[in-house]
Amino acid sequence: HSLMYLSGHEKNLQIIKKEDNYFINSGSPQTAKYASTDSDVLLSKSLPGIIEIVYYDNGKIVAQVYEFTEKHGFKKYRDYTLFQSPLDKKENNLPVNMNYIHKKKKLQISTKMSGKYETPATVIAGKEYEAGRIKRLFLGDHYRDTWTKEITVPYLNLDTTFGGLTPYKKGGGRQTKSLKFKAGNGLRYTFRSVNKDPVKALDYDLRETGAADIVRDQTTTQHPFGAMAADIMLNELGILHAHPKLYILPKDDKLGPFKEDYGNMLGMLEEDPKNPKENEKTFANADEIVRSHKLFRKLYEDHNNRIDTHVFARARIFDILVGDWGKHEDNWKWAGYKQGNGKIFKPIPRDRDHVFSRWDGILPWLADREWAKESGEDFDYEIDGLRSLVFQARHLDRYVTSELSKKDWQAAASYVKMKITDQVIENAVKNMPAEIYNISGKIIEDKLKSRIKDLEQYALDYYEMLAEEVDVVGSNMGEYFEVIRNPDGTVNVAMYNLEEKKKPEKGEKFLYSRKFYPDETDEIRLFGLGGKDVFELKGETDESIKVKLIGGPGADTIHDLSLVSGMGSYTLVYEKSKKGEIELGDEAKMVNVSNEAAYNYDRTTFAYDTYFPLPYIAYNADDGFVFSPGVQFVFHANDKEDYSSKHNVRATVSTSGTIKLQYSGRFHHVLKKWDVEFAGLYAQPNDFINFFGIGNETVNNKKLYTSDFYKTRYISKQLSAGLIRDFWKYSSINVSVHYENNEAQIDKQKTLFNNQSFFGSDKINLIEGIVSLDLDFRDNASLPEK
Repeated sequence: HSLMYLSGHEKNLQIIKKEDNYFINSGSPQTAKYASTDSDVLLSKSLPGIIEIVYYDNGKIVAQVYEFTEKHGFKKYRDYTLFQSPLDKKENNLPVNMNYIHKKKKLQISTKMSGKYETPATVIAGKEYEAGRIKRLFLGDHYRDTWTKEITVPYLNLDTTFGGLTPYKKGGGRQTKSLKFKAGNGLRYTFRSVNKDPVKALDYDLRETGAADIVRDQTTTQHPFGAMAADIMLNELGILHAHPKLYILPKDDKLGPFKEDYGNMLGMLEEDPKNPKENEKTFANADEIVRSHKLFRKLYEDHNNRIDTHVFARARIFDILVGDWGKHEDNWKWAGYKQGNGKIFKPIPRDRDHVFSRWDGILPWLADREWAKESGEDFDYEIDGLRSLVFQARHLDRYVTSELSKKDWQAAASYVKMKITDQVIENAVKNMPAEIYNISGKIIEDKLKSRIKDLEQYALDYYEMLAEEVDVVGSNMGEYFEVIRNPDGTVNVAMYNLEEKKKPEKGEKFLYSRKFYPDETDEIRLFGLGGKDVFELKGETDESIKVKLIGGPGADTIHDLSLVSGMGSYTLVYEKSKKGEIELGDEAKMVNVSNEAAYNYDRTTFAYDTYFPLPYIAYNADDGFVFSPGVQFVFHANDKEDYSSKHNVRATVSTSGTIKLQYSGRFHHVLKKWDVEFAGLYAQPNDFINFFGIGNETVNNKKLYTSDFYKTRYISKQLSAGLIRDFWKYSSINVSVHYENNEAQIDKQKTLFNNQSFFGSDKINLIEGIVSLDLDFRDNASLPEK
C-alpha cells in the first residue's frame, strides 16, 4: 500500500492509526480531486477525509475514499478504479496501467516477431506543425520545415538488434512517450518518441485550453533529430552518454500489450543507464548507476564520495556549445566507480530534446527575453543570453563545480574546442537524416562552427557568474574548514577530513581547496552539515571577501582570529547549537535571523536577481497621451525567504506637460518578520483635477466644465516610510508615516476665486500617520478560486 493525501491541505496534518493502517487527516474540510488523463474525478464530499491509493500486484490501482466523522471515525465512502490491470479485459475508458507486470503471471509477449519489415518507411515527424504566414509570424518558423519533411527510416528489428529486444514497461517523462526494453546483450534500452507533448508541464486546469495548443505547437522550437548530432560530438569528449539510433517501432505482436499504443511510432533507441538486475550488465561497467537526488544523498552522508568535476565541466561547456538549455538535475544520471573508501561518480547527461533550440517569431522572441521566461535561449551564431541558457542547471552547477577555478573552466573549454573540430561538426550534422540537411542541417553546422570560436569566453563568462557566490559544502561526517585571509585580499579555503578533532597534518589529502579573488567573489558560504565540524579563520588584510559559517545541527567548533581593516564584519556566523565551542574576535558577528532555513544547507536556495519591465501607454481627455516606462527589480539573499528587497521605479510624461518620477522599495525581514518600506514621488506638475469652488453650494456649470475652466493641478513632492508584516496567506498589517509638499497651480485670474486665499491655494505641507490592516484569504493572488 502507498498512501497519498490529495486535498491540497498542507498544515495541521495528523497521522492516525486504524486497524493496522495509517491515515493522514487534516482536521479541516477539503475537496479532494484526482486528476486522471481523461477527466477530473471528484473523490469525496467537502468533509474531512483521506484517500488511500492501493497498488495491486496485477497493475490495478484503486483509490479508496474515507470520510471522518466524530461518531463513526473513518468510514469508507467509495472506491474508484484509477487504472485497470493489463491482464484484465479492458472496460470503459479507464486507462490501463502498463507500468507494472504481474509478479506471478508474466505478460504474454511473443518471443519472435510476427512480421518482416525489411523495406524502410517514409514518414513525417510532425505533420501537425505545418503553418501559414500569420502563424509563423507570431509563433515562429522554428524547425517546422524539418518536422514536416518526409524522411526514410528503417524499422527496428526486435529479434536481432542487441541480441533481441523484449518490452517490459512504459517509460516516464513529461514530454516524451517511451517504452523500455530488455536486450539479449544483458543491457536495457529505451525507445523514445521523436514527437513530444509538453502539455504535462502545464497546470492541470490549463491542459484543455488554448494555452495547451500553443505549448504543443512550440515543440517546433526543438530539432527532432538533434540528439543524433549531439551523439557524434560527445563521442569525442570522453563523456558517458547514450547513443540514439533512429527507427520506426513496428506494430508487431512481439510488442504484446504495448502494440496498439507504440506500434509505428517514430523514435530513437538508446541505452538506459540504470542499476542492473541479476545476470545483467552495467552501463559503462559502472559499480552502480544513480539519479541526481540519490547522488546528493551519498555526497551528504560521506565525504569520501566525490564527483569527477572536470568531466562535468566539459559536459556543461558542451551544453553551452549546442544550446542545450534543458539540463536540469533529472536530466543527469551518474556512474559510480569504487575509489579508496568511497566512489567517484562520472556524469551521464541524457535527454537531448533542447539542443539547437530555435526561438524566432514574435511571441517566442518575447518569451526569450531574460525578464520573461527565465530558461531558454535561441540557438544562434553567438550566445546573447548565457544566464537563460544555463538557468535550469543553476543549482546543480553551483553545487558540483564549487571547487573549480577559472583555469579549470578555461581548460574544459579548450579541451572541447580541440576535440570538436570542423570535421567532427560536419560528421555530426550528417548523422541526422540526409533529407533535412539543406533545410536545417547546414545552418546548424555553420552556427556550431561560429559558436565554438568563442567557447573560452563563454566559459569565462559562466565562471564569473558562478564565482559571485560560492557554497563550500561538507557532509554528515566531521570536517575541518580552514580559511586564510591573505594580505592581497584573496581568501584560501581548504576542507580536510576531521578525525577526533585533530587538525590535519601537512600533506594530508584535501577534500576541498580553492583560492578566491575579491574582484570575482562577493561571498563564500561554508556549510558543515551534520557531525561535529571545526571552522578556523586567520590572517589580516585591508579588504576581504565576506565569509558565512553555517555549522548545521551539530556541536561545532568555530575560531575566528582573522582581521579586516575598516567598518563592518566580514565573518558572519549562523550557529544555533549551544554545545559547541565558539571563539570570535572583533571581525566575526553572530547572526540571529527569523528565517530558520538560514541555519541549514539547502542546495536550491540560490536565485538570480531579476527585473521586469512595466511600461504602459494611455490616453485621456485631460492629460492627452501618457507615456510611463517602469521597471521592477527583485534582489535575493541566501538567508532571506523569497527575496531580499524589491524596488519599483517609474517615469511618466504626458503631452499635457506632466513629468513624474516615482520610487517604491520594500526590504524583507529587516526587523524579525517585519519589512521596511520606502516610497517617493516628484510630480512637476501632477495630474489634472477639477476644482469647483469652496463649500457644498458650488455649482458645476457644464459650459465652463467643457472649456476647462475648473481644471487645476499642483506640483507635488511626497515621501513615506513604514513597517509591514505579512501573515495569514496574503494578509498584512502596515504602519507608516507619509509626508507631502504640494504647491497649487490655480489660475488666480479665473473669476471663480476672486483672488481669495484659502486652504490649499498656496504651498501646503501634509503629514499623516497610517495604520492599515488588510485581511486577504484568497487561495491564489492572481487567479483566486476561494
